[in-house]
Amino acid sequence: MSNDLVSALMDTGILQFGQFKMHGELAPFRLCAEYLPAFPDVLTTVVDLAARHLDQLDVDRLIVPADSLPLGIGCALRTGLSLVYSQGRGETPVHDLVGVYDSGHKAVLIVNQLDDRVILPLSKIIFDARNVGLEVCSIIALMDVYQQPDMGGIPIYPIFQLQVVLDELSRMGRLSLNQAHTVLQWIDAHKS
Repeated sequence: MSNDLVSALMDTGILQFGQFKMHGELAPFRLCAEYLPAFPDVLTTVVDLAARHLDQLDVDRLIVPADSLPLGIGCALRTGLSLVYSQGRGETPVHDLVGVYDSGHKAVLIVNQLDDRVILPLSKIIFDARNVGLEVCSIIALMDVYQQPDMGGIPIYPIFQLQVVLDELSRMGRLSLNQAHTVLQWIDAHKS
């Protein structure tokens, strides 16, 4: 990942450091991927990085949870792959998953953030996809917080890893060593 993208993530507020409520507790960072459409140049860069992985994968569908829809649409436009998205309402798969699909399609799941708190919801999307004939064979994550948690043997391709970003931001003087250390301690304390 380039220093330009790391800086852009900070400048746009897509990646923030401080004290934030996340999953019912305080976290020293947050990823605001919902801001991506407000910054088309950053979204384009992120989609291009995701497409590098997608170009190497043998898939013909993209699947995204509701909160990752902007990233999924960008990837669909860039690759020409058909997009299926979850509405996130907890309905049966045939009513929750929106898109054109039938049995036998290999798919990649695209998510904003990968950490152990999203494993259960993502596992449900993978299970639901199987129920309608889509086989999730890989995952692309905008940000991998814990360095690739186990997703039942499904390969994970992060666009960026939080620890690498922390190192780059510290080297660039955009994040104090103390703040980076605080985030690393939080990551270590929350790894499963």
